[in-house]
Amino acid sequence: MSSPFPLTPFHYLQIIDATPLVSVDLLIENSEGKFLFGKRKNKPAQGTWFIPGGRVYKNEKILDAVNRVLKDETKLECPHPRFMGVYEHIYDDNFMGIEHVNTHYIALGFSIKI
Repeated sequence: MSSPFPLTPFHYLQIIDATPLVSVDLLIENSEGKFLFGKRKNKPAQGTWFIPGGRVYKNEKILDAVNRVLKDETKLECPHPRFMGVYEHIYDDNFMGIEHVNTHYIALGFSIKI
């Protein structure tokens, strides 16, 4: 069901300025004990190494978000990710590069072995 209130980039920036975002972070480990990292292309934290992750959408169950992000970013599936804990990321910038608006994530960490 779509919202009667379309979310423009400006509205999303207002949300980022006023509230933390809820996200999932995926610590993906292969059978050799190596972890998957990627270099961020977008703000915030552009150019830094990070694990796959993404925000949880409104009305999306957390495990559904884990599976969506995992599939979108890696094409992998994991029926039983292991919850690791709650983490925070606070960045001085935002997706639009507007000054004086930082980005605050409340991240739910999950371990995934492949």
